[in-house]
Amino acid sequence: FYGYINITDIPEQLTLLMMAGYSSFDITEDMTQSLKTFLSRGGVVFGESCVKKSDDTQDSAGFRTSFNELAVFLDRQLVSVENGHPVLGSLHKFSSPPAGISGTATMVSGEGMFFNDCDYGCLWEAGMSGDHGSRELIRSTVELGVNVVVYSHQRALDHRLTSERTQL
Repeated sequence: FYGYINITDIPEQLTLLMMAGYSSFDITEDMTQSLKTFLSRGGVVFGESCVKKSDDTQDSAGFRTSFNELAVFLDRQLVSVENGHPVLGSLHKFSSPPAGISGTATMVSGEGMFFNDCDYGCLWEAGMSGDHGSRELIRSTVELGVNVVVYSHQRALDHRLTSERTQL
């Protein structure tokens, strides 16, 4: 875990970058170039809308829109994560993404990018603002989080091995 990083200067050894937010964000040329390089190394970008905030001033739809625009800038088409997707079985087995705080399980992916508006992060922190979620829901989202980490390491390793083979 590297903590907060400058998105225009992603450490080379990083394999997973989580972007979470509750409002829209500006997309810059430096950001897209840095993320293109990161994804080309086999990195994974995991985006997530926060649907709960204590003062209820968030606009999670704005974050979703900005993340989708970012995917377009990065030439990624995000499609639904369904049964059989590698992230659903990289360690713990799922037939579909678990529901989150919002009670739905909307997750999309495309060539190293993921987005969900389930607010798994709040469940990883055992809920927020009195909505703590059930033990089963918290465990399911933690297990999916572990799958994302395993998937990101496997993707980076596969990319490195492919690069080494092409250099031979």
